[in-house]
Order: sequence, then C-alpha cells, then structure tokens
Amino acid sequence: MEFINFEYLTYTENHIYDRNSTTSSSFKIFNFLLNEASIKDPFFTDNTESVIVDGDKTILFDKSLWLKRLKSIQWINVKNTEDENANRFSKEIPSLKNISELIKNNAEFINKFF
Repeated sequence: MEFINFEYLTYTENHIYDRNSTTSSSFKIFNFLLNEASIKDPFFTDNTESVIVDGDKTILFDKSLWLKRLKSIQWINVKNTEDENANRFSKEIPSLKNISELIKNNAEFINKFF
C-alpha cells in the first residue's frame, strides 16, 4: 500500500494550520493546497484503495493522508461577528460556505479556477 503525506500538513507541533490566524492566511493555505499539494500528490485523483481481508471484508484506505486530515481539522478562519469580546476570528472545518467566503474577493483566483 502506498500513501503520501506532507510534513507541515499534520496535527503535530508547529503544523501549518496552527500558525494560521487570519482569513488571509487561510486563503494562502487554500491556494497552496490547490496549486501545489494537489499537483504534487500522485494519488489526488485516485485517493482510495480497497483491501479485502478475511476473504469478504473490504476496508477502504485513504492514500492522501494530508487530504483526509484537511477535511477534519478546523483551519478556515472566519470573522467572529457575534461576540465583541471574543477573538476576532474563529476557526471552522472547511465547508462550501466558508471556502466561498474565503475566495469571493479574489478575482484572480476565481478566474484561474472557474
């Protein structure tokens, strides 16, 4: 079985998501993931491998560990508008809503991909 991972796209100390504190840094990470990580990952388009064990049980493995992790960690910073005393930004798990908010004001990025 083969898999790929990137050193700073992990949960370990000093991971890239931990240093991310604003919407602009979230955008930079998103841009890197689309323009670099997805291109360098040979498994990006064929990410799942199935293994049959005990003759009839199928187990699915994600070959792109960084991508699996990306979907479950809170790294998209959104402006915190509800509580004035709270931090200026709150981190959320990626969603269509917060990613669209992240890219909506960057015409160059939007024109490149859409």
